[in-house]
Amino acid sequence: MCGKRDFVFYDILGDVVCGGFAAPIRDNYADEVIIITSGEKMALFAAKNIAAAVKNFEDRDYAKLKGIILNRRNIKNELEYVEAFAKEEGLEIIGDIPRDDAFQ
Repeated sequence: MCGKRDFVFYDILGDVVCGGFAAPIRDNYADEVIIITSGEKMALFAAKNIAAAVKNFEDRDYAKLKGIILNRRNIKNELEYVEAFAKEEGLEIIGDIPRDDAFQ
């Protein structure tokens, strides 16, 4: 690596979530983890797996979960789905990105 990063982003497929995304957390590349998700079923599935993995490392002084950013896909009841997930995980929704076809 060429020095310390301020932000590192991982784009994880919702249907192929494995332990590989945890390696950077274990290797101290992150102090805090923010999960960016839509309200789609597979996105929330991936988000739940990531949250579980990060929480599994909490007692080892690895990265902590900071919150969730909702990246809207404009599906029906999307905010409610993500709010329910956040509540279930004990997390706060710290950002809300509106749907924009320019970023499709």
